[in-house]
Formats: sequence, C-alpha cells, structure tokens
Amino acid sequence: MICGWNINAFFYDVANSRLSHDIDKIIFNFLKKNNKTKNTSVLDLCAGTGSVSFKSLILGAKHVVAVDDSKYMITRMKHKKQLDFFNGRFKIIKLNVLKKDLSKYFNEKFDIIYLKRALYFSDNENKDILKQCYKLLNKNGLIIIVNPEKNLIRYVKGRKILFALPHFLRRLWAWIGLLTRTIKYNVYTYEKFDVLCEEACPRGKLITLNAPLPAYYIRIIKKE
Repeated sequence: MICGWNINAFFYDVANSRLSHDIDKIIFNFLKKNNKTKNTSVLDLCAGTGSVSFKSLILGAKHVVAVDDSKYMITRMKHKKQLDFFNGRFKIIKLNVLKKDLSKYFNEKFDIIYLKRALYFSDNENKDILKQCYKLLNKNGLIIIVNPEKNLIRYVKGRKILFALPHFLRRLWAWIGLLTRTIKYNVYTYEKFDVLCEEACPRGKLITLNAPLPAYYIRIIKKE
C-alpha cells in the first residue's frame, strides 16, 4: 500500500525545493563558519530523496550514510544523477529509525547527524532517537534538527508572501503536506522542543538558528 511519505516521494523535491534550499543555506553557512563541511562523516536520518546528503558530499564530506524507511524515497534518491559522482563516499540504507537500535547498524561515529523533518513521534520515541544519535556522535559532533512548529497561524502569515510567487501549486502542496503532518503527527512549539532536546541530551550544547519561515525551527545539539 502506497501512503504517507511514499506518496510524498513523487512530489518531494518539487514541493519542498524553495523551502529546503532556504533552510539548507542557513545550515551550511553555519557549518562553513565552523569548519564542519570538509572531511566530515555524515549520517542523514529520514533522508528523503537525499538533498542534504548530496549537498554534504558536494561541500567536501568524506563519507555520507543516507537512511530512509520509504522505498519510494530511496528509489528517487538512487535515480539522481549526482549519485554517479560519489561512488565509495555514499551509502544508502533502508531502515526505520523508530523501530531499530541504531548502534547495531553503525560501527562508526559521525561528525554530523541530520534529522530533517524526522521527529514526528511521541515524546519518548523522539527522546530515544535523540539519545541514540548523541551516542553516535564524535566529540564536538552535531545533531542538526529541522521540524515544523506547532503554531500554524504563524505559518500561514509567513506563507502569504510565497503565495504571490510563481509555482503556486507546488507551494500549496507543501502547505497541505505540513498541515497533514501537523494534524497526524506529534509536533512542538519552539519552547517545548527545546525542553525535549535538553532532556534527551543534557550534556549537549543547544544552538538555535533562525529559520527562513516562522513555521519551522532549526536546532543543533553539539556534543562537548
């Protein structure tokens, strides 16, 4: 049965291109300033079609592992032309991060772990994923988290400008996708999510980056 993220896979790159680009630009500017783009090991959890993975490789990551549970997302990822340029540096794994002990699947530790639009589960499940990710980090490693914020009123206000731009339909699809995930899955206010991160990784340093739209937040947990 094709449902949820499997359906979204067919439209994912188109529907999210502008927003993903803006968010990724902020994240990678931060990484460049902190010398975290070259010769890094990267784990991209809930990788979707691999946009973050490929951007990490282009910027000089030595090794990237992309993980997703949707075979349709993985198929889209494998069909991308960039894949041909990164043989030996890029690995794709089909895995449900919620149901697996991540430490059993990775014998290495990582400099950067991405959780982009990934933490939609219960509080305890999200904490468990963050704890596992923290254990997989090298010293001074980073967990980079991007999630929608619960207050959709802020989101609609921020989106009014985008509705006046070209590609109205793809933006509408992205809005409907976020609305659906907000209703169906567990999402947080900024404040509640910060508490969740601090409880899951009490020894980590929590860093906040300003997202391009008020409906999203970007949080970084640094292992010290």
